[in-house]
Amino acid sequence: MRYTTLVMLCDSTGQLKSMLINHYPQLKIEPGQNWFQILNPSDHEMAQHTFLNIASQSEAMDVEFVLNFQQAAIPVFLYGNRIADAVLLKAESELDDICQYYSKIEKLDADTISKIRAMYEGKTGVNERDPNYIRFLEDLSRVNNELITYQRELNKKNAELAKLNELKNQFVGMAAHDLRNPLGIISNYTRFLIEDLQNSLDDTQKEFMDIILSTSNYMLKLVEGILDLTYIQSGKIKLTLQRFDLDVMLKDFVPLQQSLAKRKDIQVVYTGLMTELWVEADSVKIRQVLSNLIGNAIKYSPANTLILIQPLVQGSFVTIKITDQGPGVPEADLERIFEPFQKSSLTLNPDEPSTGLGLTITRNIILAHHGKIWVESTMGKGSSFFVALPLAKD
Repeated sequence: MRYTTLVMLCDSTGQLKSMLINHYPQLKIEPGQNWFQILNPSDHEMAQHTFLNIASQSEAMDVEFVLNFQQAAIPVFLYGNRIADAVLLKAESELDDICQYYSKIEKLDADTISKIRAMYEGKTGVNERDPNYIRFLEDLSRVNNELITYQRELNKKNAELAKLNELKNQFVGMAAHDLRNPLGIISNYTRFLIEDLQNSLDDTQKEFMDIILSTSNYMLKLVEGILDLTYIQSGKIKLTLQRFDLDVMLKDFVPLQQSLAKRKDIQVVYTGLMTELWVEADSVKIRQVLSNLIGNAIKYSPANTLILIQPLVQGSFVTIKITDQGPGVPEADLERIFEPFQKSSLTLNPDEPSTGLGLTITRNIILAHHGKIWVESTMGKGSSFFVALPLAKD
């Protein structure tokens, strides 16, 4: 992931007046346009609400958004401060940078800030020869130099952290790659031994072999998940976009998932709309998303239940709703489960372990498509996961 610095000056309505600092010129926005056009469309409503809070309460911080990039989803934390009839917005990809920036702003002399605001509003009304005015100019110059110094320090830290983060991704990627092959060998050889020696193994030996197989499979799945996540977080995710009918894909894909549900006597049913659902997306990665979500629904559903997959057309988006009849997700976990290595606090069957990476990878793939993913759940009644993708333009 690259580290981001954006500083924008907007008017009271949210229209961009000027882009003061932009380390991502790929973000296309011109003066007069609304500032939140640089964000993922799914964040626009929250961005408008945040801006209103800044305009009415003078400041806001620690608000997370996702930048609107074609090839990668980059989350940033926003700090906003109202200055007279304008709003200064600063975005950093690290929350610590925003906290440091905020704490340094707080340390500035309150009288000096008031003078800056008064000068901005044209209300100083002082004589240029007045000693107080001269002292005011000196204070203003000092504050300006301090802000420049702070910005340089933050830029330097961003560069250092970006380099360290890149090295971390390289190390984790290399380690996971080197672990994948031996884990695959252990898993395959163990399976061969179980099949070839099943009649000559006693119960204890069979139990041990089963443990080795299940553990190696889990570790292999974990390593592959880490590789996928590292690749995504490095900003290297590439989408091979093509135009296809999502309805046709689902009709072909869902029956394949039914075979996985047979052992629990679970039915997986797709209800089409009898209409074409054309999207422009990476079909391989969309299949990966659907496989993760339907697989989770099967994993967490009890036997003899139904998993329903429904397409919904809402404006310029098609939403795929995947509903199960499982135990549900606690309200406190609804957002947390999309973070890396986070799982629901609800403990289920230990024979079906989770790496805690599937939903994170799924979320990043959907965000890279300028889509949205969320979950609704009622404890004891089941959960519904929603994936919204933009419909292809005619």
